[in-house]
Amino acid sequence: LGARHVPHPLSMAAFDQYLVVDFEASGVVRSSWEWEIVEFPIVVVDAASCSILDQKFHSYVRPTRHPELSQACKDNCGIVQEQVDSAPPIEEVVAAADAFVAQLPPGRRAVVTCGDYDLGTAVPAEAHHKGLAVPEWLTEWVNVKVAYGEGPGRGQNRHTMKSMHG
Repeated sequence: LGARHVPHPLSMAAFDQYLVVDFEASGVVRSSWEWEIVEFPIVVVDAASCSILDQKFHSYVRPTRHPELSQACKDNCGIVQEQVDSAPPIEEVVAAADAFVAQLPPGRRAVVTCGDYDLGTAVPAEAHHKGLAVPEWLTEWVNVKVAYGEGPGRGQNRHTMKSMHG
């Protein structure tokens, strides 16, 4: 699949927009490689002003390999089974997200995640298990934990959101 981080985390300044993603997964089996994406949000942030733009994308996703949500997913994410049962499958959600990204104002974009799971594990696993065609913009990302942790005056090992906020 060729997923990779943006080579230098502090190169975030070179972008016009940040596409912030935070997928939720079914969590029904022990291995995260087997989990399925069940929520797919995108929040668009203007890089110059650091303001959240009005354009947002959100969809629940119907899991097809393991259709029942884990109790942990329900408890931790607040997702109910009915929301994913009536949702489109991942292929349709990714196509809709790709169309959403295509209609955004022109500019250089970076996908931003909090960790590597979303684009480093979840998307490649969906592609592997379901033959999902992955748009190029979902193959590179900036892990905000790395970008923030390696910023000026910050320690290299501060990789939890709690530790970032003191």
